[in-house]
Amino acid sequence: MAAEQNIDLSITERYRLANLLPAEGNFVTMTIVKNTRNRLEISEAEAETLDLIKIPNGWSPKPGREDVLSETGPVALPERGVALLEEALRAAEKAGKLTIDDIRLYEMFVRLPEQAQREAALSDVGE
Repeated sequence: MAAEQNIDLSITERYRLANLLPAEGNFVTMTIVKNTRNRLEISEAEAETLDLIKIPNGWSPKPGREDVLSETGPVALPERGVALLEEALRAAEKAGKLTIDDIRLYEMFVRLPEQAQREAALSDVGE
């Protein structure tokens, strides 16, 4: 079974990440994209728990419940999907296409992992 990472994401972040995934690629890449998008989708059970209503393109909060869009919960993403998301966020940053809403995602998928790698490398040197 492929390795996964549990990442706390809001509904808004899940939609944004799904849209950042590549729209085309080779067979392997598109299989990873499909699997990752499936994990990012809101399930019927989640929608019921969060009090969401079905709309043509997904889910929407019931009137007066817009706060649920920012509530976070764990989402199990395949590691290869996480790598694609990191790559997409790096490309958006390099092209100057990050939005305000992307800042937390960029920190989660790019900055914090880079920082952890640097700290691990430094601790290896110190041993």
